[in-house]
Amino acid sequence: MSLIDKQMYLKNLEERLGAFVPANSVARILQEASEALVDYEMTGTPNGEDDNSKNLLQYFLEAKRIEGRADTTVARYKYLLERLQADTGVPLSKITIYHVRSYFMSERERGISQATIEGYRSVYNEFYKWVNQEGFLKENPMRSMSAIKQQKVKRKHFSPTEIRQLEESAKTLRDLTIVHFLHATGCRISEVVQLNRDEIDFQDMSMIVFGKGAKERTVYINEVTAMYLKRYMKERKDDNPALFIGLRGERLTQHGVQEMLRTLGIRAGVENVHPHRFRRTLATELLQKGMPVQEVASILGHEKLETTMRYCNVDQKTVQNAYRRLA
Repeated sequence: MSLIDKQMYLKNLEERLGAFVPANSVARILQEASEALVDYEMTGTPNGEDDNSKNLLQYFLEAKRIEGRADTTVARYKYLLERLQADTGVPLSKITIYHVRSYFMSERERGISQATIEGYRSVYNEFYKWVNQEGFLKENPMRSMSAIKQQKVKRKHFSPTEIRQLEESAKTLRDLTIVHFLHATGCRISEVVQLNRDEIDFQDMSMIVFGKGAKERTVYINEVTAMYLKRYMKERKDDNPALFIGLRGERLTQHGVQEMLRTLGIRAGVENVHPHRFRRTLATELLQKGMPVQEVASILGHEKLETTMRYCNVDQKTVQNAYRRLA
């Protein structure tokens, strides 16, 4: 019997006994039951699998694809839900809140962060809310679990000096262009690698990108970025439609961009260089220059303003100046 199954059994037994057994006797009964269970093992299907759970997961993932969720998001749902089932040894259709809590405690003991566990909770909550609403399960086991509090870490944006260091450390025109492009557009890395050359409107200095859930939005470039894009395109001799390509002429991948930026950061002496930090930098700069947060959210493709505000680092001097100007 697994630790989680044992805890579940004892918890259920405690609740049943509490209705008619004195409290001082319940503790003794639970102790005896716990000792008696040491020599026993649970029998059941391997890895907590059953046909009903397989069907539930399949139906849920199909529904999310129909809703337009990104392939990476659907893959993450599948991975986390299969892990929950495998690690607890309980089918998804029979998971209870006690299984989930015990699982989260074991993850915390492994050193998993509160932020990561909150990500788990969000996925499990979405899954069980869906199967409950669809009528597959009578109860949503996640209904009583609130969001997990996590330490708020202020993620830094690039300073103007760091941006300059990255630009000066770029050894190729392509790398320099990518740095300018990420900084000017605030695009997600997945959006950048999907773009084609003919999708850049140099007359309007804009382009259409498709973000999470295939949602369409317009992003903009400045004159300096447009200049580097034109130079980069003119330099290329290939016929690949991709906006950015790798060393062998293939469309540049997300991993390729990440590795290029990591190497560039080491060369420039700038820590923590990754695509998302350029989004945070653009958001912060636009907000500091007076752009309304709603418009910043539109550029970044955020549905919720809270998400945008988490991206922005606004110093107290900026807040003070805005207050003096508007109050």
